[in-house]
Amino acid sequence: MLAKWSGLDLQRVPHGRPILASILIDSVGSGLLLPFVPLYFAYRAELSLATVGALLTLGAVVALPSATVAGMAVSRFGASRTIQAVNYVRAVAAVLALFSVTREVALAAMFLSIVGDNSFWSSNATFVADISGDQRRRWYALERSARNAAMGVGALVGGVVVSTAGDQGLLWFMAINGASFIVAAVLLRPVDTPTRPARPAGTFSGRGSSAVGRALQAFSDVRFDAFLGATVLLTVPLLAMPSVLTLTLASHARWGTSAAGLLIALNVVVVVVGQPALTRWAEKYRHRTMLQCACAFGVVGSLCIAAGFTVPAPATVLAATVGIALLTVTELLCNATLNDLVVHIAPADELPQYMSAYSLAWSVGGLVWPVTMLSLAESGAVLTWTVMAGCGLLASALVLAIPRTAASEPAEADHVAAATAQPDAAAQPDAAAP
Repeated sequence: MLAKWSGLDLQRVPHGRPILASILIDSVGSGLLLPFVPLYFAYRAELSLATVGALLTLGAVVALPSATVAGMAVSRFGASRTIQAVNYVRAVAAVLALFSVTREVALAAMFLSIVGDNSFWSSNATFVADISGDQRRRWYALERSARNAAMGVGALVGGVVVSTAGDQGLLWFMAINGASFIVAAVLLRPVDTPTRPARPAGTFSGRGSSAVGRALQAFSDVRFDAFLGATVLLTVPLLAMPSVLTLTLASHARWGTSAAGLLIALNVVVVVVGQPALTRWAEKYRHRTMLQCACAFGVVGSLCIAAGFTVPAPATVLAATVGIALLTVTELLCNATLNDLVVHIAPADELPQYMSAYSLAWSVGGLVWPVTMLSLAESGAVLTWTVMAGCGLLASALVLAIPRTAASEPAEADHVAAATAQPDAAAQPDAAAP
């Protein structure tokens, strides 16, 4: 039923049902715990929330290179095997978290968990491209919907369980989270995905064929650098939106927190329900056009919310509702476009490196927004949302730097076929042209 709703034909994907089951189990396991991670470590290691936040930030900074390392592993061992290994690492992190009664053990568990998450997203993007064929966008959309649904269900179920079972419920969530990673890894064991051997020395422009050279190859692609810059600028407002909306509305009206919670819940529901349909619609248009539309909706939505804080409180909520609706469209368009555009830009045998760089851009956005947007929120809501609109404008300018040919629908280009080509063919200068 879920596959039909998403427009997927699982019969066309080898081991399609185990793959879908793996995605759903992983999503539900993570969704149960993720909203309560800070509370868990504050309870288990008896730390303040400020200390937990600092440790999570430190772990995220140290773990930044993990996405690049995962890309190297995908090239050598294949995406399926890499994801299996990464899920076992995430399970170990969950076990470590169960015993994180000191600050040092808590930091180690956080670091290992962030390494696993960064590596998973980097590897998973290539995995979907390898197994999905011409259904790639729909697989990405299904996964995004599943994970958003899991987050929403996890928050609701988790709130009930924690309120009734107390801190013991957090321990059960962590144990379930670890078990879900193991089950997801086992389900992927029959799935085989291609490796991408290194080209002979000298075939890269300006770089050798070493592992480090391959890892850095994506950053030497100027058009992809523009895409990465646009990605960071788009992720900052998307990631910051729930927290900033809550803070700014709460400071503007006494019922602002409740209004923000309702708007965020509606955002999650619309993304879960609407993503597959919008993705099928977006398949008809160029990637660059969709990204420009995403930027435009984001700019108008942010300015609408900013304007709302210059009028009385009831009108502010109305303006925030319209603004969040527009930002939700931005999120839907980004989900339908960004991953797939990386596949179109990247040479087929260098896709893991490009996906790793793309994952790194998301990680950078995740580190930038708390420092910038939460600081701006203390200075005023109008300034904060105006800066978010500025991020959208800058992203739109960078999207223009992506050539139209890179953002168009391919003439049945098959990345899997190119990745599994014979070494002699792969070594030809034009073999990996996007």
